[in-house]
Amino acid sequence: SDSSTIDSDSSTRHLEREEDRESTLTRARELFEEGTAVFSGSHFKAVDEQQGQLMIEVAAQHGCECAVARCLLEGWGECPAGSGIRRGVDLKGAFDMAMRGAAAGYPPAQNFVGFCYGGGKGVGMSRAAAMGWFRKAAGQGYAGAQTNLAGCYLRGEGVEKSSEQAVAWLMRAAKRGDAGARYRLSILCQKGNGLAQDKARAFDLCMQVSVGLD
Repeated sequence: SDSSTIDSDSSTRHLEREEDRESTLTRARELFEEGTAVFSGSHFKAVDEQQGQLMIEVAAQHGCECAVARCLLEGWGECPAGSGIRRGVDLKGAFDMAMRGAAAGYPPAQNFVGFCYGGGKGVGMSRAAAMGWFRKAAGQGYAGAQTNLAGCYLRGEGVEKSSEQAVAWLMRAAKRGDAGARYRLSILCQKGNGLAQDKARAFDLCMQVSVGLD
């Protein structure tokens, strides 16, 4: 009947819109991750904070929860886009937005939530909660969270202190190109903390961080 045809067409258009939204979100998340790497110089990217910030702001405009959270944390971006009015810092808003992505299983958002718990940004400080969220993201292979989890083990925050566990997570993150992991490994090599003391290896790791090469 005509009514069933209309219902079918409406359902098809609804599914297409849902697919478009999912595709846009996927692209926005990819842009956010690229922008984060450019901003910090991770994943073998040359550091360019201005370009990285711009990429994160664009990702936020296209719906990436973690990008919106970063903008709210830093006070980046225009509100609304193109208005020329800068956002204010909103720590609670940043945490709430990141939690949306974290609840959906998005590793960078889970890492962001861990950061918020660890520093009391927009939520009560909880080292144990921070470690738990870092572990969720690290388990999915997110290098930034692996480095943060290693930091928890090094300091004994929310978990029993363990240099060996810290080194294991830093090794994983370093292989994924995380500059922070390589720097921390260089310090551990120099001090012989969790690794055999090796100043030559420490220097090599520092050089890899500075030039972004394996």
